[in-house]
Amino acid sequence: MMPYVISRLGAEQYGVYQLAGSSVVFFMLLQLGMGPTLVRYFAKAVARGSREEIARTSSTAQALLGGLGLLAAFLCLALIPFFIRFFNVPPEAARATVFLLMCKAASLFLNLTLIIPKGIAYGTNHYDLANLIDIAASVLRLAGVAAFFECIHPSVGFIGLAYLLADVFAYCAYYTLAINKVGTVALPAIRHITQSTMRSIFGFSMFNLANTVSQTIVYQAPVLMIGRILGQGMVTSFAPALLVSSAMTGFLGQTARPLVPFASRDRERNGGQSLGPWATNVGRFSAFLGFGMALPFLAFGREILGAWLGPDLAEYWAVVAVMSTGAAVSQVQAANYYLALGGGHIRPTVYSQIVMAAVVLLGTFMGIRYWGWGLLGVALFTGGCMFLRNTG
Repeated sequence: MMPYVISRLGAEQYGVYQLAGSSVVFFMLLQLGMGPTLVRYFAKAVARGSREEIARTSSTAQALLGGLGLLAAFLCLALIPFFIRFFNVPPEAARATVFLLMCKAASLFLNLTLIIPKGIAYGTNHYDLANLIDIAASVLRLAGVAAFFECIHPSVGFIGLAYLLADVFAYCAYYTLAINKVGTVALPAIRHITQSTMRSIFGFSMFNLANTVSQTIVYQAPVLMIGRILGQGMVTSFAPALLVSSAMTGFLGQTARPLVPFASRDRERNGGQSLGPWATNVGRFSAFLGFGMALPFLAFGREILGAWLGPDLAEYWAVVAVMSTGAAVSQVQAANYYLALGGGHIRPTVYSQIVMAAVVLLGTFMGIRYWGWGLLGVALFTGGCMFLRNTG
């Protein structure tokens, strides 16, 4: 979708869209790390065969995330005037940008409450059906953007609307899947909300929150600094590197994410005897696969970006190559994190992620503001931090 949207909107308007996405994604942190936490809790409940535990976890989480989703949506709406002023959005683009952020506010609520049925799908190890829903939603986003652009006119607001409609589809599909797999215990019921479950979920989710915050800072903070200091056009130039590295992280994460329910079952039934070999083997496999994905950008990056996004962005191929290599290396810790999430202690991986986020945040700001770094400098620094964290 990127080359199509850039060609229809132009670099400046696409930069506004990218900045809006990087700003709003921070509101997803209001999930308080509940996503990975619920996968762990649902996987353990399924391993024990306890429908009562599933009901308690689901109802309590929906009460929490429903309130947090409303808070995130209101905060996003309150951000709109500040966003327009801070990033100097041109007056002719302000109306479409406001509509984009309004759509993103609604999507925030859906995505926070969507965490519960997703957790049930992953906890019952139905990654195949969950991936099918995600694929269908992605196709709907692309089709919606193309339909709005071609039948009405290109606008960042219509991108937001297409994403919102796809999120509504995913919301309905995931809840249908959850009810089909565990029954009506997937739906909220006041009688199943308990303080003990709430305390237990909150206690574990704080570590996941710290991990999520740190990971978000590593990928999104450089984008916001580039937009504020170097301009919206440079955000568009950095966007391919962010897209490729984020897509690789998401794709490779799918190879390790099913370890959560398996680790939970192994911990319940075998005392976690298989966790060590799994951590080693899956980490190696994910890193090997990641380097295989990064290799074409290292060898033929200019040609790939030229064919994909045109000659203007082809010169930034080295930025994409560096960021994709860093994403490949990061999968070593990702495998350990998912195994620990299912059946062990996640503190070591979370602490190392926090340290890396702090270093990336401070180093990127100093580099761009005072040391004259360009996009390649930002990519080398971020990729180097990933390498040191995952090989140290």
